[in-house]
Amino acid sequence: MDDRTLDHLIRSLAEADSLDDARAGEARSPRCLSMPRLVSLSASTRGASLSERFHLATCSLCAARSRALGPTRPTAARVQRTLARLATTAAAAAVLAMLFWSPPSHLRPRDRRPMTAAIVPTFPLVHAHERTCTPYDANCDGVVDRTDIAALALALCCPDAFKTSFPDCDLLCSNDSNCDGQIDDQDVDPFVSHIAGG
Repeated sequence: MDDRTLDHLIRSLAEADSLDDARAGEARSPRCLSMPRLVSLSASTRGASLSERFHLATCSLCAARSRALGPTRPTAARVQRTLARLATTAAAAAVLAMLFWSPPSHLRPRDRRPMTAAIVPTFPLVHAHERTCTPYDANCDGVVDRTDIAALALALCCPDAFKTSFPDCDLLCSNDSNCDGQIDDQDVDPFVSHIAGG
């Protein structure tokens, strides 16, 4: 909307307002309060001077406009009701979020087994049967190096021979490098890449 159209609209509204005042039998007096002043007084009547309060009491046009604007300050009861409604809504939203929200797929763990300290390669573990276990140390000599690859090969092809050759080793803990709970061909690549330092 350009300035010329806006100016024409303001003049038309002012003319309609004065015609409406004349039709009501009451002309707008020069003492009538401006609309911005009426808006500020509707927010708080404390700032009104004695003459403004007297004018609001005697001028029906200004009184009607003031009543139409209404009190813009909320009462204490309205504030409390609004806060209670907001608190109830927030509590309901929190409960629903806890019940029905599931994390996005890229945040879900790929392995559904509970995480244990057995997959941390830096700490030796003591199991219930008192065997110590260091992941990737397939021959249980306390050092993760190339000599563990032969022990892994033995665990893959002959688990019973592994148990007799390395009686102090936990077959699953020492050789299950992909943490799927079984010793199989899928353990070879992660095992070799760990030993090679990759």
